[in-house]
Amino acid sequence: MSGPWERLDRPPLSAAALRRAITTGDRPAWRALEVVAATGSTNADLAERARAGEPEGLVLTTDDQRAGRGRLGRQWTVPPRSSVAVSVLLRPPVPPARWSWLSLLAGVAVTDALVRTCGLEARLKWPNDVLVPVDGEPRKVAGILAEVHQDQHQDQHQDQHQDQHGVGDARAAVLGIGVNVSQDAGELPVPTATSLRLAGAATTDRDTVLRAVLRALSDRYAAWCAAGGDPRTGGVAVPYRERCATIGAAVEVHLPDGGRLSGVAEGVDDDGRLLVRTAAGTLHELAAGDVVHVRSGTAGAGEAGTRNEAGVRSERGAGGGPGPGREGTQGAVDGGAGGDRVRRPASGGARDSGRTGMICAWDFRSACWPRTSGSYSSCAATSRRSSCPSSCSSSWWPSPWGSSS
Repeated sequence: MSGPWERLDRPPLSAAALRRAITTGDRPAWRALEVVAATGSTNADLAERARAGEPEGLVLTTDDQRAGRGRLGRQWTVPPRSSVAVSVLLRPPVPPARWSWLSLLAGVAVTDALVRTCGLEARLKWPNDVLVPVDGEPRKVAGILAEVHQDQHQDQHQDQHQDQHGVGDARAAVLGIGVNVSQDAGELPVPTATSLRLAGAATTDRDTVLRAVLRALSDRYAAWCAAGGDPRTGGVAVPYRERCATIGAAVEVHLPDGGRLSGVAEGVDDDGRLLVRTAAGTLHELAAGDVVHVRSGTAGAGEAGTRNEAGVRSERGAGGGPGPGREGTQGAVDGGAGGDRVRRPASGGARDSGRTGMICAWDFRSACWPRTSGSYSSCAATSRRSSCPSSCSSSWWPSPWGSSS
């Protein structure tokens, strides 16, 4: 027998029950929910709806995502009905400079759901890989992709958005979440990936997991919006840092320009950047990169050179006093205690455009468009028109099926 019931342990999602649970009641989590049997990419589908002016709060999920997209344009496929693949259309009523926290917020929400509903000790690897322990080793079970899209009818929607929220921005964010649920070891491409089943979750019912994720995301998102996008008062920064297994770990970061940086991850700043201090004392503020957690005693002391991440510079502070200000109009930034600090150029306000791109990992305030030629593309929303790696996407959906370690 073939079809949606060929495996009784992988039934199709119950669209009617999900709609009742998520879109009705005294406090509905989201405005609307649609379930499709199969699609190429839920993010791509919602992106089209966003550009057409679809209001916030639409959820799209599927039993069979056939052209899922991950970081660096990687594609992945999984057996039908073996995972959760869901996207949510958002129009945050907060300054665009704070949208960088959307994917980190989603990571916190997924850990909320996996801890409460599945009984797993879920942690985060910067920026938004979700890890669970399997035989004492952390394995990736979920990931997130956040993309920014411009309305086709920009002027009309911008006026409406500004009237409602006082934030003149006609962009929308599409937030995608993928969770491995029932895959067997042979259905995972690399040993660093896992599924809820292999991790011993209390439930592997996709309806249950999806409800828990969407409710947790709604709660976190509402609190963050109510705080104007502030990660501290919005209740995102503290749980993120508490659950981030990267903080305090020896790491090797594979940078977008091909360089590598080794050191100790000292924290995550209020822009969502990872702070890595090398053995030479240089503190790097990283907005993009593949992070590898290095076992104790094996971390190197290498640096990526004085320029990395498409123009990030290394500057020396003066004995703990103020270091040089960021490029552009930003004010001075404190240097490390007698060490170096790596800064990225600051952005101006959004300037452009009707094109689509991921939330920029090199400059969170920008929208970085996929390249059309060459190895770099312009950050269309930066006033300085600086180039950034075409692959940059801090708010990516690293494939939960294991594209990185």
